[in-house]
Amino acid sequence: MLAQKSEIEVKRIKGLSRIYEKMESAQAAKLLDQLNEGLAVDILAGMKPKSAGKVLNSMDKVKAARLSKAYSVLGAK
Repeated sequence: MLAQKSEIEVKRIKGLSRIYEKMESAQAAKLLDQLNEGLAVDILAGMKPKSAGKVLNSMDKVKAARLSKAYSVLGAK
């Protein structure tokens, strides 16, 4: 999804990824849960894997599974 975005959007999403990475995982999970799936996946993709894993682990398991599935095919289209 990031590949289809403008350079400005990519920079903003990377910045958001760093912000979410620094949050407590439960807080980041709560906020990501309220975003549309595409943006949430883009933010998770920009995070370090360990941080993204902690956030996904703090989320509702159904939502975490959906985001994981979307992340697994990121850029495959």
